[in-house]
Amino acid sequence: MGNLESRFVGKALTNLIESGDVNGVEFAMETHASTALVSSMKQDKRKMTPDMASHSIAVLDHPTYEMELLHEFSDGKTSPRLNGTAIDMDNHLAVGIKAVKELKEALSHIDLTKLLAKPDMSDEHTREYVERMLKELKEGLIYGDNFYGIMAQMYNQSTKSISNAVLRKQKAEGTLR
Repeated sequence: MGNLESRFVGKALTNLIESGDVNGVEFAMETHASTALVSSMKQDKRKMTPDMASHSIAVLDHPTYEMELLHEFSDGKTSPRLNGTAIDMDNHLAVGIKAVKELKEALSHIDLTKLLAKPDMSDEHTREYVERMLKELKEGLIYGDNFYGIMAQMYNQSTKSISNAVLRKQKAEGTLR
């Protein structure tokens, strides 16, 4: 996480502790922090450093906590953990159905024939099309990432192990060095 700024992560810590998978004392022990510091971070009185965030992700392997921290430390470039009232985020099937629907919708908006021209030769319509397509893809990915996190958490799957297995496969296929 390099030269990033420290961030307030109270919501992520609160959600982690409320999940019942780890309490404040255990979090403090795992991250080599004092319980007072953890309490202050949980209340957004103190910020979490990038190093502590990285370490906590590595030692806890908690999918939804990981998602929240990555979103916070990436300035919103990664998928947020959805927490609104439009969908029951505690119902993995509801999230899965929505994820599949959004991903299918995103894929249906892709017309590769509109992308045949070089990007620097594209017209305004093509640029507008690409923007709409990217927004649809992002929306589908957000739901997909949330479904991934919920399922990994529910079935006690290590996102690190899953990621490593997928990366090994991609390297074997030659799509990743």
